[in-house]
Amino acid sequence: MNIIVISFCVYTAFIVLVGLWSARKARKSDVDYFLAGRNLNPWVAALSASASSESGWVTFGLVGLAYGSGIAGYWLIPGTIIGFLFNWLVIAGRMRARAGAIDALTLPDFFSKHFDEAKPVLRIIAVVVIAVAMTMYVAAQFAAAGKAFEQTFNVTYLAGVLIGTGIVLAYTVLGGFRAACWTDFLQAFIMVGALVVFPVYLIATTGGFDFVQN
Repeated sequence: MNIIVISFCVYTAFIVLVGLWSARKARKSDVDYFLAGRNLNPWVAALSASASSESGWVTFGLVGLAYGSGIAGYWLIPGTIIGFLFNWLVIAGRMRARAGAIDALTLPDFFSKHFDEAKPVLRIIAVVVIAVAMTMYVAAQFAAAGKAFEQTFNVTYLAGVLIGTGIVLAYTVLGGFRAACWTDFLQAFIMVGALVVFPVYLIATTGGFDFVQN
């Protein structure tokens, strides 16, 4: 069993344990399950949101684009960073304060209560938009999980998708938002290492920027 397989197994076991740990607090109330009691550390929430939004398409798609097209594939990075900063510095604080004031648990809940709608028009529109967008997003993440398990454990792609689905369902259903955030927080550090530290190491040890451009 090589180091990649061992690392993958340790990481998978860790996120499941995080889900089990989070389940103790998630059972207390809806606020604890859906919003981690509204007291999650800001850095955990911010890095979790960023890692969750990037996840599979960055570690597979962006890496593949950069490998195929060289430095031209890096044009996505500034836009992504600007999006993160806008979310963190402009949207997050205001939405957090307002959601707490009106006791909103979800985005559809937030829009409905913020605009004090008599009929749930905004709520229904928000649910439909989220359902469509998240279906496509989650499908992409499961595809990435299937490829990762297929290459790491030499199983079929379908088996990899099912294994990945089972792991994600285990810790999210048990631990709710808190489990999702803490596992994504760990993934954020792994992504920084893979996408920032490792390229810097390659530049320093393989001939500078000419290697990256080619």
